[in-house]
Amino acid sequence: MRQTTTVDGIVRSSLMTLGLPIHYYVQFLHYALKCLNQELNMDTLPLIKTIEVTLDSNNELQIPRDFIDVIKLGRKVDNDHRIKVFGVNDNFNRNAVSADNKTTNSDQVLASLNYGGYYFTNFYNDKGEHKGRMFGYGNDATSSEYKVIRDRHVIKVSPAQPTGVTIYMEYLGYHTATTASYIHPYAAEVIEAYIIYKFKEHNRSINKGEMMESKQEYYNQLRKLRGRLYGLTKTDILRLVRGEFRQSVKV
Repeated sequence: MRQTTTVDGIVRSSLMTLGLPIHYYVQFLHYALKCLNQELNMDTLPLIKTIEVTLDSNNELQIPRDFIDVIKLGRKVDNDHRIKVFGVNDNFNRNAVSADNKTTNSDQVLASLNYGGYYFTNFYNDKGEHKGRMFGYGNDATSSEYKVIRDRHVIKVSPAQPTGVTIYMEYLGYHTATTASYIHPYAAEVIEAYIIYKFKEHNRSINKGEMMESKQEYYNQLRKLRGRLYGLTKTDILRLVRGEFRQSVKV
């Protein structure tokens, strides 16, 4: 048995709640789709899509047609389940930059050198103990950055990333729900409360106090939905705390 409901079922339930005939179906359907495609999709129940794109010669990738915003962008780490997430750099040139103008990151060059391959890089003694004094090494942050350029419909990635590399991206896409679309059970009460609130807001026979009561009921249901979806447990806290412990060189 599928433990979900449809948009059509929520609309009909709203009609029954208010005791209205089927003639109001189209109006209620409009409110239901607006709530699902816009209100809930932007924050609470986002439609997250995943793609893998190859960078072109300008270190750019094309924005999908249903793109709203970036959720996560980065590269796979050693072909396993982890993703090295990139950060936003608003200082990137908005115009296309030729591959001939790219510069090599000095931190990458230094980090790629083997032991003894560069002067003053003997960080270990004859017993294999680390002597410290490793100065000037960057954290590779500048090689993992991007900028969304909406007027050109591209995302520019740091020139330190090699051309042709595969970029992993999760993005918020447009939700195109219909009457037959299945809805998360947690969201059913929220959508119904939104329908009733919008119906009373645009109904001149409803006084302002009753409309404000319906509005408050909608936000109460929305808070309950977010609480159910994003509940923080004891296990989550323990994993967060314990995940920050690291071994390091003691000098």
